[in-house]
Amino acid sequence: MEILKTEKLNLGFQIKNKFYQVLYNVDFSIQQGETFAIVGESGCGKSMTAMSIINLLPKDAKITSGKIFFNGQNLLELPQKELQKIRGRKISLIPQDPMTSLNPLFTVKEQVKEVVEMNSDLRGDSADKRIIELFDMVKIPNAKNRLNAYPHEFSGGMKQRVIISMALAANAQLIIADEPTTALDSTIQLQIMDLLEEIKKEINTSILLISHDLGLVANYSQNCAVMYCGHIVENAPTKELIKNPKHPYTEALINSLPNFETNTITSIEGQPPSIYENIIGCSFNPRCKYAINECHKNFPNSKKVGENHIIKCFVKD
Repeated sequence: MEILKTEKLNLGFQIKNKFYQVLYNVDFSIQQGETFAIVGESGCGKSMTAMSIINLLPKDAKITSGKIFFNGQNLLELPQKELQKIRGRKISLIPQDPMTSLNPLFTVKEQVKEVVEMNSDLRGDSADKRIIELFDMVKIPNAKNRLNAYPHEFSGGMKQRVIISMALAANAQLIIADEPTTALDSTIQLQIMDLLEEIKKEINTSILLISHDLGLVANYSQNCAVMYCGHIVENAPTKELIKNPKHPYTEALINSLPNFETNTITSIEGQPPSIYENIIGCSFNPRCKYAINECHKNFPNSKKVGENHIIKCFVKD
């Protein structure tokens, strides 16, 4: 069952008297119970896509066109009050940085309790009991005795578990995990991702995983969209995408992963353009070794290159 779908989503920033496009006709869908990943370099539009879903955008950002369907309902047509009933309850967010996402002035119990009470009828001891259940679910040791601790008394990995418990407080149907392992060491990253995978299966939720780490995405998602400069340039089942990348950017991302047999890393030449740059044609053409004349004139349309495998490229098929 399809739980989320975007159709031709366009977004940009109004900076002074000029409008800068950030997202271009973004299309993807997420099925119930799956982890769907959006991967790409920093600044490519991944987080803006995620924040568009729950309308947590900067003041100067504007969705100019498109649709976002959640359980068949277009979120962009809902009044703010109706959207607030979905945000946090049916769609939860795990933000990027566990080090700064918790308020240092309040205990973890106070912060999680606020979310529990917002999303349920639980109060007092009943709310506290629910918090302990959530802490046990995310594997915080000795949960009952950690309720009155402050964020600085937790490690980075434990802070992230607290944040995940807040996302679980309402049994949301969709969890948006925006770079959930940022600032954590590799061992803790795997623990957090294993935890999310375990929770997903336990409560049958779906996860939108935002990441720049293709290795992480390869291990923890079923389907994947590759984003570059606000365009989804490739969309496929993750195993197929890793095994048989079609778009030159996806190919370059995979080649940039460490090769432990040869102890080498092949970097992608150049840098992603900023939103202020006006690149004619395919936005990847300045960095693409396959670029032809057409790539410098027009942006390619979507084309199907396999079952459930779509790319935007003139050269590859």
